[in-house]
Amino acid sequence: MVMPVVKLGYLFVRTVAKPVSSVIKQQAKDHPKFREACVRLAQLYHRMDVRWRRRLAARAGEDISAIVRPLDEQKAVDLGASFIGEALIFGVAGTLLVAEAARSNRAESARRRLIEDRFEKLFEDVLNLSARQQELTDQLEAADKRRGQVPKVEPEHQILRSKLEPEQYHLKPKLEPSIEI
Repeated sequence: MVMPVVKLGYLFVRTVAKPVSSVIKQQAKDHPKFREACVRLAQLYHRMDVRWRRRLAARAGEDISAIVRPLDEQKAVDLGASFIGEALIFGVAGTLLVAEAARSNRAESARRRLIEDRFEKLFEDVLNLSARQQELTDQLEAADKRRGQVPKVEPEHQILRSKLEPEQYHLKPKLEPSIEI
């Protein structure tokens, strides 16, 4: 998956670099100082390129003693403008990649903070529930102790009932005055 994206990105940079390079070439023709800078950059690039190629050729057993000839001015201007155009495009693409990585990193950090906050809230809730459970357990144990200290009334009630005489136990009906006519 990564390789096709890299190839596509490279083709995009090459495609966008061509118009940018032609604008830079036009500017190099119109401005002598910019033209001189392009020529110096192109000559430096050309010397480094030839040296690297020769070093690779030396490993293959070829002779590398020849002197590097400079490019003619028009080729140097074209090469320098192309190099500046591509460097500009790669710089923009690199900046976009760094910005995207920073944005992704910030989003990931925000997601982690959210998860950590939720975890802390859940942890606090567990601690609160644990404290409440202990409080209720203590209250239940205290109620059980109080229940054990209260004398039982039931046996005493039975004793009193047995002492009562049966007629005292049952209520006598009230007599109501009767009116006779």
